[in-house]
Amino acid sequence: MIAAQFVIAERTGCYQLIYFGSGTDYNDSTKHILYFATVQPEIDKAFYAEADEQLKQIYLDYTAKRLSLINAGNTAAPEDIYDFDKKLSEKRLSPEEYYDVEKVNNLYFFEQIAKMFPDIDMESVLASSGLKKRTKSLSTSSSMTLHVRKNMHTFLRTKI
Repeated sequence: MIAAQFVIAERTGCYQLIYFGSGTDYNDSTKHILYFATVQPEIDKAFYAEADEQLKQIYLDYTAKRLSLINAGNTAAPEDIYDFDKKLSEKRLSPEEYYDVEKVNNLYFFEQIAKMFPDIDMESVLASSGLKKRTKSLSTSSSMTLHVRKNMHTFLRTKI
């Protein structure tokens, strides 16, 4: 699974499931911190709640085009990706919440993150990022991280 994520990242520049990155530390803007993130729906949760058939079709066409650009073939149907993102969107922060430091400044030790996902070799995920382990890592959406952890096996059984 992690190897497949690396291939997708090499082809598209995007990580699909879990990844580490580097960014500004919310507690001290002169420093950087290791970010940990999980898969996120591409569109705000309001889209899934309010999208009519025309908007949904635009999304499906866009997704089909992206799948063809990475030669994904028949590995996933745009409808499956839409359903997957819709389910994930339930825990996505709203645009207003995403700029609330109290909601996005969730610090974890690397070991805590590794324990949340015992079936995933976090050392390999970190190594693939090219970054070094730091004392603490930041998860910008604790609720999404916990949602993905809780539903990891369900997500991996999807057609995606």
